[in-house]
Amino acid sequence: MVRLDGLATQYMITSKELDDNTGLYYYGARYYDPVVSSWLSVDPMADKYTSWSPYNYTMNNPIKFTDPTGNGVEGDIYNMNGVHIGNDGKEDNKVYVKLTTNNTQMSQTDALIATTMASTTTGVSSTIDITRSTGITHDEFVQYSANVYNEAKDQSYSEKEKVGSAINNRKDGHSLGGTWTETLDRIMSSKDSHAAKMDPSRVSPNSTDVLPGTTSVKLKDVKTGNYQNFINASTTDRSNNSKMRDATKAAINGLIGPDKANKATEWRGRGSYNKFGKEGSFI
Repeated sequence: MVRLDGLATQYMITSKELDDNTGLYYYGARYYDPVVSSWLSVDPMADKYTSWSPYNYTMNNPIKFTDPTGNGVEGDIYNMNGVHIGNDGKEDNKVYVKLTTNNTQMSQTDALIATTMASTTTGVSSTIDITRSTGITHDEFVQYSANVYNEAKDQSYSEKEKVGSAINNRKDGHSLGGTWTETLDRIMSSKDSHAAKMDPSRVSPNSTDVLPGTTSVKLKDVKTGNYQNFINASTTDRSNNSKMRDATKAAINGLIGPDKANKATEWRGRGSYNKFGKEGSFI
């Protein structure tokens, strides 16, 4: 594909990557065929949008809403335990954190009151509008948490928390940072994208398989099976799974602080722990 400025790019419709082999765009939850302007499968979240066609995208309003992973666009609330405790019903793809460890599920009415207060007040609020303060969408927040889970699934919460902080530090302090999408895509490799991480070949690669677009990055070193499991899990499953819940909690801490990685932007796994440092420290 060629952009209007003449530069070649694979990222066109809503910045999703075109698969040259199939001619389809991959959205994480389903494929889009630009020739017939249609999805090839129903929306996996169609039961949440019963008044809309199961083949719709962002409730037919792509100017106002985005849905990078295909998992919904409503504003979601988490608590400080990393538990998903509510949804305000507003289709805005925002993420909020309620400053509580109470896991009680909120009614949609109470959730709406909490998110409205968080988004409009300039004073102290018991709920933080993470999207307003950091620019991250709820879909990106899920990817953030999935990266923590993929990187430190079987490590202690302390290690997950450090990885969560390092990801936040990387966004504006590393050459592989940039936008949230760019930062979160390139956690494993500079050649990565969300679609690449969701590729089945990244689950159990052969020892000789190489990451597409590279000549030396072994797929066994950038496996993303844990990432895929997190993305494909429901919010309830993530809240009930202690390791997924801790990954979400660590992502929250990474976004609102304090920094537990001492300004580190890189890390290397050492089994049960990671070694952290700034860009170039592992060369």
